[in-house]
Amino acid sequence: MATPTATPITLTDIEKEVLKHVAQTKGNAKVGLRARIILYAAEGKTNTAISQEVGMSITQVGTWRKKWAESVETTQQSTSWEELVEKTEAILSSKAGRPKLCEQQQVAQIVEISCRYPQQRSKHAQNELIASEAINRGIVRKISPRSVGRLLRKSVLAATS
Repeated sequence: MATPTATPITLTDIEKEVLKHVAQTKGNAKVGLRARIILYAAEGKTNTAISQEVGMSITQVGTWRKKWAESVETTQQSTSWEELVEKTEAILSSKAGRPKLCEQQQVAQIVEISCRYPQQRSKHAQNELIASEAINRGIVRKISPRSVGRLLRKSVLAATS
């Protein structure tokens, strides 16, 4: 079976400079590491070689290489150094994985619903009631009782810390 080909990375001179700057900045270490991954990829290194160099899995290296390739048009539309640095950091700091389905405002509305229904049932039944009410009110298109429980638990933790 053939080995999949890594997404090729080509950088402009300014992109290289920005990535070097981001890699050396004392801010977020993860963002700096991801910037180094892109720089190594632009040098033509394989995902395996990069993963050994930075101490990250081959899959993670491939994910960040692909994410950069998909986002490169965003950086090429930048007009200033500051804007390019900002966009580069945004691309490299964004979390991989499934995006959140609820915005903060929606979470606040779901918490508000939970406050209007004092707990008279089991947690699962209560969360089912809150989920159906949130859908009926048009706050969210769909949400599971389990997700409601997670949101409420996180809200309580955030309020107490």
